[in-house]
Formats: sequence, C-alpha cells, structure tokens
Amino acid sequence: MSTPTKKMIVLEGCDGSGKSTLAKILSRDLGLPIAERAVTSEDGPPSKSELIKWTYKELADPTPKIYDRFPIYSEPIYARILGREVKIGSGMIKHFHEQHTPFLILCDPGLPTIQEKVLNEPQMPGVVENLTKIHSQYRLLPFIDYVYDHTDDDSNALGYNFLLDIARDYLEN
Repeated sequence: MSTPTKKMIVLEGCDGSGKSTLAKILSRDLGLPIAERAVTSEDGPPSKSELIKWTYKELADPTPKIYDRFPIYSEPIYARILGREVKIGSGMIKHFHEQHTPFLILCDPGLPTIQEKVLNEPQMPGVVENLTKIHSQYRLLPFIDYVYDHTDDDSNALGYNFLLDIARDYLEN
C-alpha cells in the first residue's frame, strides 16, 4: 500500500445533514481550511472533465483540509438516484480510500431532521422527492470512520469532543 498523499477529513451525508456547520466548527477547532466545494446543492456537479480536474487538483495539494463532501463518495449516489450521468463511478471508492486514507465522517441527524431542513433550502431538482433513497444509500457507504448526529442532546458535547479527539489523532499520525 502506498503512503497517503495528504490528510483529509471528508464530511458526507445528505443535503441538510449538518456537513457545512460541522466543517466550520472542525475548521475552527483544528485550524484547517475548508476546501472549495466541487458540487453545490443548487447547481449540481460540473462537467465530468471539470469534476476530474477538481479531484486531481485537490489530491495534488498536500495541504490538510476539511471537505464538505468529496465527489468520489457523493457523485455516484446522487447521479444514480437522480437519473443523471455518473461522472465518477462507485468503483473508485475503494481505490481512493486505500490510496489516500481520508477520515470519513457521515453526518446523519436522522431522516426527519434532514427532511425538515431540506424543505427550507434551495435544492437540485429531484433531491427532495428522492431524499429517503439518498439517505439510505449514504448509510451503505463503505469506510465510514465516524457517524455524527448533531441533534443527539444526551451525547452531543461528548460526541463532538470524541470526534475532535479522533480527528486530531488522525491528523497527528
């Protein structure tokens, strides 16, 4: 197995799952920049060549970063469910994970919380209607290192502090 090229904390999950909020908090607490997003909730992904160019540019940059989604994980889920061209195949996930060993966090406060938030924000066509399918596919992602639920009142502080400790350990080793 090759040496990882960079340290990367990747936040994945449905639209409305708290990724952007968690990215800002982790950025503050870890002192890491948040990478520019390749895909937005409103516009969807760029062309296949632009998406691949973005991916290679990010992987070539040795700066440790926090990613509010990484297309290797999210693009196969959204493309298949929304019926659009699959620009990055799901077969890339294992290869990517083995080569780059990202710290993968699934943000999942539960489907009702996600639905409530998504209904109040602009979305790509088809997301609202297919949210249950998208949510279930995220739960099947391989290589998840941590599942974070920002709504869990009993363990929220403990959960975040534990996540922060694990992230620090990942970055230091």
